Amino acid sequence: MRHVLSGAALLLLSLFSAVHLASPRPFVEMRQTARPFVDEASDLGPAAPLLSCPPGRYGANASGTAQLRAHWRQLVALGYIPRSTQRAAARRSMARGFVTYESGLWPRPPHCSAPHGPRPPRPVRDEPPGTCEPDGRTCNKYRVSRRYRFVWHHVWKGGTTSLSPYLSCNMDALPVPGLLRALPAPLPGYLQVGTAREPLKRFISAFQEVYSRVRLKPRGCLHRNVPWLRVAMGGNESGCAPADEPLPAAQLLSIFRQFVRDVQCSWHFPNVEHLYTQSLFLGGNTSVPQPVDLLLRLESLDDDIERLKRAVGYRQADTCPLRSERVAADKPRGVPSQPSLRALLEADPALLQDVCNVYMQDYLCLGYPLPRGCEVIPSRRPSDQAAEPTGPPALAEASTQQRRRKRKSSGKQRGAGGRKGKAKGKGEQIR
Repeated sequence: MRHVLSGAALLLLSLFSAVHLASPRPFVEMRQTARPFVDEASDLGPAAPLLSCPPGRYGANASGTAQLRAHWRQLVALGYIPRSTQRAAARRSMARGFVTYESGLWPRPPHCSAPHGPRPPRPVRDEPPGTCEPDGRTCNKYRVSRRYRFVWHHVWKGGTTSLSPYLSCNMDALPVPGLLRALPAPLPGYLQVGTAREPLKRFISAFQEVYSRVRLKPRGCLHRNVPWLRVAMGGNESGCAPADEPLPAAQLLSIFRQFVRDVQCSWHFPNVEHLYTQSLFLGGNTSVPQPVDLLLRLESLDDDIERLKRAVGYRQADTCPLRSERVAADKPRGVPSQPSLRALLEADPALLQDVCNVYMQDYLCLGYPLPRGCEVIPSRRPSDQAAEPTGPPALAEASTQQRRRKRKSSGKQRGAGGRKGKAKGKGEQIR
C-alpha cells in the first residue's frame, strides 16, 4: 500500500510539472476559449459551442454532433425548456468540453418546469459519482495503471462489476484520488479508456437496480418523498414491497411512467446516479477535457479487452478471470423483468421516445442504433401531454387529502374531546 501511494505521488508531481512547462496558463486558456458560450446568436442558444459528442478517438459517429444539434432544435420546437441559460449552469460542461443531458442547459419537457409547491424537487448536478465531484475533490472512480499507462473511466451499469476487479488484479489499474483534478491537461502518453452499453438495456437495468434498492424489503422503504415511489406506495405508508411477489401489471405501468418522468426532469432521488448518461461518465468532472481513446463495450467485451491489451503491451496470462455480470436469475422476483419493461415501452411509443430523448447523446455519439420507434427528430410531444398527470403536485395534494380524512376520522372516534383540525398541505421534496 505504501509503495502504491508513494508511486502515485511521484507520478502526480512529475506529470504536473511536465504539463505546466508545456502550458503555463492552461486554465486561463480554456476559460478564454469557452467565452463564446455567452453568445446567443446561434439558433441553438447559448449552449451551441458545447453541444457535441464526447471528444476522443474511440470511433464516435462522424455525424453524431450534427444529428445531436438537429435533435436539440426539434426539442425546442416541441416546447421543451432548459432549466437555465446562465453561465453558472455551464461551468462543469465548460471544463468537460461538452454539455450532457444532466446539465440545466438541456431542454426538458414542460412538466419539468411546472410549479411543485413551496419545496420543489431537487435537480441532479452534472457530475458523475466518484469522478472528481463535487468540484474536483475526489476522483476515486478513475483507475490509473502506471504499469500499462492507461486511465479507465467508470460508467455505472456498464460492466463495472466485472471490470473493476479484473483491471485492478491483472493490469494494476488502481484508484489515484485527486490525480485528474490536479492535472491541467490529460496525462501525456496515457490511453484514456471508457466503457459503453446499449443505452436502453442499460436504462432498464438501472431501473431494476434502483427499484430493488429503494422499494423492496428489507433494503428499501426509507424514501417516501420520491415522486415515482409515491406512485409505487399507492397509499401504503410503509412504501415497502415484498421481494418475492411480482407487481400487478397496472401498478408497474404507473410506477414506470412516473419513473421516466423523474428521469426526464433529472430530479434527484436515491441511487439516481445509475441513470446518468454514459456521456457524462466518459467526460467526468475533471479540470480539463479528457478525450477517450478506446471503449470497452459490454456487447463485445472480450474482443475489446484484447484490443486494450494489444494497445498497452499486455502480453501475459491473466491472474484473475473476467467475472460475469449479475444475471436475471440473481434478481428477486419482486423486481420487474427486462422483458416486461421492454414490453411497456414497445406498447407506448411516446414513452419509448421519452427514454430515447434522455439518452440521445449516447445513441448518436457512441455508435448505437436507435431502437425501432425512436426518432432523432421526434415528432411526438412528451408522453405526459396525452396522459393523466401523475406528477409530484397531484401526488402531494392526494397525500394531503388522505391525511385530512384520517385526522377527521380519528377525531370523530375520540368523541367530543377529540382534536379536529385541518392538515397543512406541504410540497414534496426529493431527497
